[in-house]
Amino acid sequence: MRGADHSLSALKDRVILLSFVDLQAPAGTGGVQPSRAQITFLKSMHVQYSPKGLETIIVDGTRLRSGRPADRDAVYNATFNWNLNDITVINDEAQDSITARYEVTQLPTTLLIAKGNRIAQRWDGVASTPSMSHALQELLGRPVISYPSAPGARPSEPRQPRNQHPRIVPPAR
Repeated sequence: MRGADHSLSALKDRVILLSFVDLQAPAGTGGVQPSRAQITFLKSMHVQYSPKGLETIIVDGTRLRSGRPADRDAVYNATFNWNLNDITVINDEAQDSITARYEVTQLPTTLLIAKGNRIAQRWDGVASTPSMSHALQELLGRPVISYPSAPGARPSEPRQPRNQHPRIVPPAR
């Protein structure tokens, strides 16, 4: 599996949704597992706001849950199971854990990072679609909603998968 280091500093001109979730969370028997719900909400925000410059990054938080990094193959498979082709997915396997650097203590946790790498909003626990949408509208304006089946709409070109499991490095404090 290929990967590369990335830095949020390189994305300082973008608005970023950075979410720490348990990609391998089992489906709940008595209700919805929070990380699974969060992934669904993130995908919705990505579809609506990526045309306006939103960068969505998911960090697998298995290390936080289990104390050890996730198996790379399991994270890779989860990207396909969740159809996360257009979303950057990171396996937080480094000694200098991004989860620790952002002081994440529960899953899911989502950060909305404004241009200039300023944390505009933090949600500890599930960030609902309306809550994320409201915060994103303040930074990016109204969402872009494109339905290929709408009259006059053209289907979008398929994108190449971006899930190369890089390690992301937060900007220095």
